[in-house]
Amino acid sequence: MEAVNNVSSIKKWFNTVWSTIFPNVKKIAIVGMKGSGKSTLWKGLGGKGDKEVSANTGQETIHEFKYKKQDGTIVTIASTKDIGGENDYVCIYDELITEDCLIFYLADTNGIFDDPPVPSPQDTPLVYSGRVRSDLTKIDKCLNNKSEDKFRIEVLLTHFGSFQKKHPDITEEEVKSLFYKKIQTLKSSGPVGTLIQEKNLPVRVIELTKNPRRRPTTQAKIDTKQINLIKEEIGLSKRKK
Repeated sequence: MEAVNNVSSIKKWFNTVWSTIFPNVKKIAIVGMKGSGKSTLWKGLGGKGDKEVSANTGQETIHEFKYKKQDGTIVTIASTKDIGGENDYVCIYDELITEDCLIFYLADTNGIFDDPPVPSPQDTPLVYSGRVRSDLTKIDKCLNNKSEDKFRIEVLLTHFGSFQKKHPDITEEEVKSLFYKKIQTLKSSGPVGTLIQEKNLPVRVIELTKNPRRRPTTQAKIDTKQINLIKEEIGLSKRKK
């Protein structure tokens, strides 16, 4: 047992030294709806230092930072921006989403029933599904002409804890199914549209904070277990199949 622990420690030491000499730099973009937890995710990853999470982000520079994976590998996150979730900031997606980028698109699970039960008049935009489809179409355009091995994307359906308090009988898999129904009509032939049509777009239902509320506050405690899972995923070299 002691020999196994020694081998493990040596491997971690080697990974740390190797990734220090040859930095493992990752480019990530965290985009999505207002109040979906983008700044909370940046905070958990370490991109905001000791700064408090604000409900109105606007634009904030995320300076390059590092964290260590469980295997000892040091991951370096390239400098980028934390942006607000209003429609006005969607135009900045072009700046954030580049080649070899890992994209996290965040949408609040609580909004999954927000759409009207019947089709809305043309002058009344859909509250939730219309916005999600619009955002994913924009991401698709940013990734135009890029092969699947040049990017990774995952949808994070956040605030599941507060959603479950109102809908205790709905499972994570049912939430994913509901989300897919809302985006399956997305008209795009780009790489994201293809993933959706093939039902290969990764979707994760998640709660980023402990003691969840409808909207996270500056006092909300970040769920480090969930954040660590995301950190491990960021450290992967290729898109998960």
